[in-house]
Amino acid sequence: MLELFRMRRGKIVKLADSIKLNSDIYKQLTVEENIFYKTIYDNSKEFENQIRGNSKQLTVEENIFYKTIYDNSKEFENQIRGNSNE
Repeated sequence: MLELFRMRRGKIVKLADSIKLNSDIYKQLTVEENIFYKTIYDNSKEFENQIRGNSKQLTVEENIFYKTIYDNSKEFENQIRGNSNE
């Protein structure tokens, strides 16, 4: 089960790194996976902007938002693994 989760997550990362979320992809993903997808896509675009030299400084609210998304994705991963206490 964990291997399937890793494979699916890997596919989501590759897809999110290359194209914006569309309705077909959205329908196939869970709520958590949609959030994960959007986070990967946004971070990829932000990184691309930093490389190109037109980076945007994140506000305090944006930093809190991204930290919340990261923490929630870790919690979701732990639930999938059956380690909800970690």
